[in-house]
Amino acid sequence: MKPSIDDKVCSLRNKKVLLLRLESRVHKENRHPINCRPPYILKYIESLLKKENDILVNILDQCITSLSFFEVDRHISQWRPDVVVFDVLTTNLEDSVELCVRMKQNDTCGDILTFGVGQEVSADIESFRKKYEQFDMLFAGESEIEVVSVVKQLKSLVTLDEIRHAYEKRSLQNKIWELDGLDELPFPHYDMRAMQKYNFVYPLQIARKLMWGHVLTSRGCHHQCIFCSQTMKESYGTRLRLRSALNIVDEMEHLQECGVNIIAFDDENFTTSRAHVRGVCAEITRRKLKIKWIIHARVDDVDDELLKLMRESGCVLIRFGIETGNRRVLSLLKKTRDEDGWFDKSKKAVKQAQSHGILVVCLFMVGCPTETREEMQESIDFAKVLSPDIIQVAYFTPFPGSRAHAMFKEHMDDVDAKDLYHYNRPKLNLSNMRDAELENAQRIFYRQFLLRPSFIVRHFARNALFYFMNHKIFFRLFRVGINV
Repeated sequence: MKPSIDDKVCSLRNKKVLLLRLESRVHKENRHPINCRPPYILKYIESLLKKENDILVNILDQCITSLSFFEVDRHISQWRPDVVVFDVLTTNLEDSVELCVRMKQNDTCGDILTFGVGQEVSADIESFRKKYEQFDMLFAGESEIEVVSVVKQLKSLVTLDEIRHAYEKRSLQNKIWELDGLDELPFPHYDMRAMQKYNFVYPLQIARKLMWGHVLTSRGCHHQCIFCSQTMKESYGTRLRLRSALNIVDEMEHLQECGVNIIAFDDENFTTSRAHVRGVCAEITRRKLKIKWIIHARVDDVDDELLKLMRESGCVLIRFGIETGNRRVLSLLKKTRDEDGWFDKSKKAVKQAQSHGILVVCLFMVGCPTETREEMQESIDFAKVLSPDIIQVAYFTPFPGSRAHAMFKEHMDDVDAKDLYHYNRPKLNLSNMRDAELENAQRIFYRQFLLRPSFIVRHFARNALFYFMNHKIFFRLFRVGINV
C-alpha cells in the first residue's frame, strides 16, 4: 500500500532552501509606474537561515528578474531544493498554485516540500488550507521564526505529519503570528543587483543617482481604514511593535556601507509613535549619519516641531494618505475619527512639511463605494488646494483580508481576486459613476492636476537635474504622461 503524503519521510537531503516570490500577472500588465519593495518576510527568513552554516539558502524574486514562469520552474528542477517557500499574494496566487502543482507532478521535484507564507495565506488560513492542498505547510502572519524552526527540524529524519503536529496544532490556536523582539532579527541581506531593482519612482531634489535601501522600523497598525489589507502592508495585526533606535540606525549604517544613499522606511505609518520618531532622529544626529530617507505618515500624527526634527536628520519626502476630498466618502472609508478636522489637518501638514524643505506626495483614491463624479471632483480640487509636489492616484480596491472585502463580498461573485489591483482599471465598480466614467477617473485626476502649466514649470524647474541623473525614473514617470 502506497504511503500517504503525511507519512512521507522528510529531511534536508541537499541542504537547500529556495525562497520564491512570483511576479503577478496584473503587475506585468500594469501601465502605472509603481514602487518595488523587497519581499520582507522572505528576506528575513533568508537572513535567519544564513546563520545556519549547513543550509544553503537562495532567494528568487521574479519581480526583479527577467525569468519567465517556465524558467523559474526549470531553475527549481535543476537546483533541486529540499524546501520551496512561496510568498503567496492575492495577485500571484494562481501562478503560485500552478507552479506548486507542476512540482508535485514532476518526478525530479515531487519530494520537494512546499511552504506557503504571505498575505493570501494569512487572509484566511483555514480556508486556504482546505482549498489548496498542494502546499505541504502553511504559515500565517509574521512567520519568519516559525518557518526557520520547521526547516531546522528537517535536519533530522521526520515525517510531514510529525512536523504538522508540532507546528499546525499550535498554529491554529493563534492563526496570525505577530513577532515581538524585532531587534533580534538579523538585517536582511541584499546584493547590489537587488538594491538597484528595489526602488521608488518619486522625483527628489537630489543631484545624484540614487541607490535605494529599505528598512522596516515597526510592525502593526491600529487604524481601522476599511480599504487596508495585508496586500498593501508589510506587517500584520493592530498591535504596534517597535525596533530600538540603535538597531534601526545600525541597519542604516550597514546599508550605507553597501552603497545605499537613500532609505525608504516602509512602515505602514512611521509617525505612529512620536517617541519612536524622536529616538530615531536623535540617534541619526548623534552619529552624524549623512543619508537621506523617506517615510509614509498620517497628517494627524505630525506637527511643525516633529517635521523640523525629521528634516534636520535627513527626511526628504513624506507620503500622506489623503484618500479623498469629500467628507461623506471620508466617513465611509473610516480613515479618521476626526472627520471634521481632517481636511484642515491635511492642509496644515502639507504646508508645514514643505516649509521645512520636505517634499510631499499625496495619495488619493477614486471609485470609492457610492462615490459620485461630483465627489471625485472635490478630491481633485482638494489636491490642487493642497498643492503637493506630486500625487499618486489609485482605484478603491477591496482586497482579501480588508474590511471592505467583507463588506462588499456579495458584489464580487463575478470578480476573480487575482485580477484586483489598485492601479489598474477596476474589475469591480462600487461607485455611483458609470463604468466608462470610472475607467477614466484616474486619468482625469492626473490630467487636471499634472497638466496645469504652473505645476509643470515648477516641477521641472525643481527636478530637472534629478531626472538627468536618474533618467530611468523619468521614463517610468513619463508613462503616466502617456496614459494622461
